[in-house]
Amino acid sequence: MASIWRLNEDRVEFERVTSAVLDADPEGTYVIQQPDNTFRLRIGNAPTLAVGERFTVAGIEFDTAEIECLHFADCV
Repeated sequence: MASIWRLNEDRVEFERVTSAVLDADPEGTYVIQQPDNTFRLRIGNAPTLAVGERFTVAGIEFDTAEIECLHFADCV
């Protein structure tokens, strides 16, 4: 099962969400971690884009390692 994070309304950080949130808000901006541990960026209903370790959304740079730590308690 994929892990999903949504860019919050302030567009400053991602928050972990369920697939139900993605289904209910298809216009949002999401990072989806695939089963093979790659990441895809979904903005609205546009096709998803593969992203590297670092990527930029709305002029803000994000790091997938920081996003992953949003649900792993042992990340610093």
